Amino acid sequence: MEPNYPEMVILEQGISNGDDQMNHQILSRIATVMAVSILLTGILGCVSEKTNALDPLPNSEPSKESMSADQKPTLAVDTNLVDANTKFGFKLFSEILKQDTNKNVFVSPTSIAIALDMAYNGASGETQEAMAKVLELEGLSLDQLNQGNNALKASLENADPDVQLSIANSLWANQGIDINPKFIKNNQKFYEA
Repeated sequence: MEPNYPEMVILEQGISNGDDQMNHQILSRIATVMAVSILLTGILGCVSEKTNALDPLPNSEPSKESMSADQKPTLAVDTNLVDANTKFGFKLFSEILKQDTNKNVFVSPTSIAIALDMAYNGASGETQEAMAKVLELEGLSLDQLNQGNNALKASLENADPDVQLSIANSLWANQGIDINPKFIKNNQKFYEA
């Protein structure tokens, strides 16, 4: 059984044949599977120790935005993670292409992989195994994944001093849901979420 991938924001432009006026259609679809995966994994996979999701964590590390450019750490990007993201990206594009080859599609496989990697921090058992398979993470420990994504994010954000790139991540949960503090701490520490 092939996995279902999220539908991405799709832009479609009509084609004019000379007799017709130019027809522009914009179709927007939210990455449903990604949102559901993050919510379900966050809710089901992270429920253990009782902590209110809105409570601040003690001893939070300062954000990288508060550091100057020359204070930001330089981390080596894990080639195993890059390979995993590349394989996942090609699988994702392959699935999107199967849906409709006549549409222009703009997606960021790295953004999708990182968002799902954040959710992966709360997965366990069969869910974790299934996510690892889809995301091509077999052979990578959770620590390697988190440190690798942290290094990848830093590398992308600091690739060129003349280019500003900000990667924003966040976690959302219903009030009253108890979330494992380790899940929140890992996502704050490695993903600044």
